[in-house]
Amino acid sequence: MNTRIEELMNLYLTDVQNHPEDVFNFRTVHGYKGLIQRNEMYGYYCGYIYLPENHRDYDKEFNDLGEIKVYGGVTWAENGEIGFDCNHGLIDFKPLGDHIILEKTHFMTFEMVKTQLELMSDQFKKRE
Repeated sequence: MNTRIEELMNLYLTDVQNHPEDVFNFRTVHGYKGLIQRNEMYGYYCGYIYLPENHRDYDKEFNDLGEIKVYGGVTWAENGEIGFDCNHGLIDFKPLGDHIILEKTHFMTFEMVKTQLELMSDQFKKRE
């Protein structure tokens, strides 16, 4: 096995050991509901924040939220559920998928995704 693949796979396995749940719910520092979900088929994470109905961005589509800075950009928005994924071509490692690895390929860990959700939370709080 390629050394880089081994490094990324070990990072994934450690992450799963530290965070065994496939779905993790939490509250951001600003009180929004947050959710981190591991993709069952490929092993990468998706992260979501749930906005209250009275938030000005509640009804926006993902392509209307380009000013929200998050890893890979907002890729999902529906009824206040705003999300992003860690499945961007050859940049993101898909532990349970094909292992095509470039030098820049990396794995977004649970903690990295949680940090991105907190950054999203900060941005949405400023837009209230």
